Amino acid sequence: MPYDQWIILVQMGEIVTSADFRTAVLSKDQFSSALRAVCVDEAHCISLWGGSFRPDYAGLGVLRGRFPKNVPFVVASATLPHHVLNDVRHKLQLGSDTKMVQLTNARPNVALSVQKMKHSEETKGDIRFLSHQASSAVRRRPSEKTRKISSVRG
Repeated sequence: MPYDQWIILVQMGEIVTSADFRTAVLSKDQFSSALRAVCVDEAHCISLWGGSFRPDYAGLGVLRGRFPKNVPFVVASATLPHHVLNDVRHKLQLGSDTKMVQLTNARPNVALSVQKMKHSEETKGDIRFLSHQASSAVRRRPSEKTRKISSVRG
């Protein structure tokens, strides 16, 4: 299949850094010219797994030198404490001019509440207050009773 027909190519770190992949895909000018971005998800694994467990993850930085400078590296993770971020930046060879977007994962509108039931399930008294909320979720082991309980929300 011609490279310009690919939309997304997803590969594991071990594949991307392998000699076979380098020869078959990465070394092709047609691939490099069609490449729009290199995305690394779960980037904290580069630091956490890049030692003896999955050493190829630590070598993903070699990709930086294989592609034109205008190809962005998009690096994402929900768990990048400062020391891990520094390690990932080093291993991926991200320069000091790299633009960073850091967002909190705090969600003040999301809460978890576990409560002992005070009323019988049939009355739905313990969850009736949820019918006035903009959105809510009730989790229980799947059963016919669960379907009946959820019907209080309409």
